[in-house]
Amino acid sequence: MKVNVSLLLTAVLAVFLQSCTENEPHQEKPEQVQFSFSLDENDPSNGRSGADEFPAGAELILTITDNSGKPVLTNHRIGIMNFGGGYITEPLEFDLGRYNVTDFLIASGSEILYAVPKKNTPLCASGGASAAV
Repeated sequence: MKVNVSLLLTAVLAVFLQSCTENEPHQEKPEQVQFSFSLDENDPSNGRSGADEFPAGAELILTITDNSGKPVLTNHRIGIMNFGGGYITEPLEFDLGRYNVTDFLIASGSEILYAVPKKNTPLCASGGASAAV
């Protein structure tokens, strides 16, 4: 019995050492990112008059830069799905890093329904948006 246990331990150790190599290149895979948001339930008009939800075919228009200011997406349109009282976008893939959202607009065709105020403008309360993936 002692021979079988030591043989088993030797085999496990050999497999462990074989799978651990320090020279393997570290490959970072792009991450999927989705944006979620909802209409402000405290505002009776939800910031607009009329319908309680976005019209069919509404899209999120995004402009995103990397941390150095280089454009990653410019006026990129993403489909919006209604999800449990809120909204979520179709997924996008980003490399790991830090990004800044410079434009965040909800549109239906050529009509802009909502727009998040730009950084350092009178309507911007929080100073802008950034994200890390």
